[in-house]
Amino acid sequence: MSTQQAVSPVNRGGRPTKYSPETVDRLLEALADGLTIKQACTASGISDDTLSDWRDRHPELGPRLDEAREQARRKALASIKLAGEDGDWRASEAFLKYSFWQDYRQGPAVNVTATATAQTAVVSEEQRARLIELRERITGAKHQHAIEAEVAPTSTPKKLPTNPSDADFERSEPQEGYEGEPWGKMPGVPGLE
Repeated sequence: MSTQQAVSPVNRGGRPTKYSPETVDRLLEALADGLTIKQACTASGISDDTLSDWRDRHPELGPRLDEAREQARRKALASIKLAGEDGDWRASEAFLKYSFWQDYRQGPAVNVTATATAQTAVVSEEQRARLIELRERITGAKHQHAIEAEVAPTSTPKKLPTNPSDADFERSEPQEGYEGEPWGKMPGVPGLE
């Protein structure tokens, strides 16, 4: 079937249609040469919206467009394959990537599998009461200890040296350091470990 027979412009008023055998031939030729759909539309003097309308109105156009794109793909692969046969290994590599893309993907493949579970703790009223009592004992003891330390200190605070290796610091009597530890037991301080 020739293009003349397959394409019949139908216009029901309004602006004259650009759908003609010549326009369709230019479009198909541009696609077969490897242009994208948008580029082929521009080369044929139509917009991609016009082509979309044509596809809706002329269902026989879709398979013809697909065949033109397939021709472009086959030409490009044949060209790459020929260059590879002439000794260009990069062309052979490209042929493999484009022809067998599932086996020659570029970049790392990322497979993500995720499993999530939610756990709910069920506590009886008796256990809840014990936990609350335990919390109050712990926080109450800390609170009581803090009050006693502020009101009635057990010893006179001593001024601690900023650097234990100072010449005026005497080591004859143990000094209290970090959290009441004598300087001689402070881990991580050179000479006092």
